[in-house]
Amino acid sequence: RYCKFYEGLAGELKCFAKSNFALQENIGRMKAKEHLESAWEMRKLINPNAKKPNALENEIELNPLLSFIWGAFCELSSSRGSNGFSILPISVRDIYYYQQLYELRFNDFELRCIRDVDNIFLQHIAISRDKKEVK
Repeated sequence: RYCKFYEGLAGELKCFAKSNFALQENIGRMKAKEHLESAWEMRKLINPNAKKPNALENEIELNPLLSFIWGAFCELSSSRGSNGFSILPISVRDIYYYQQLYELRFNDFELRCIRDVDNIFLQHIAISRDKKEVK
């Protein structure tokens, strides 16, 4: 168990990841964030005082202390494998080779954060896939 400082950082990273994955989801040819921004701009033409959509208003910014972990997750995620039915979690082997490639060593906190964000990503993908299958 980590001190409250690290627990807080881990919580921030999880919230950022959930927000980011939702805003990066494709809606037709556009990302959800682009769609919301475009709709808001159109509303502002009609009503200059139009309220910004909640998803954009409440968009979470990445804490700079977490940018290294987020960057590592993104790079590891971009090279993940698939079993033919769905994407696979980031493997321990992938993390090991990433550390070798960049000559670094993640500490326990960083490893846990990468795993937690990967689990959130996999849940997001599963929910998105279930929504598409229902349609």
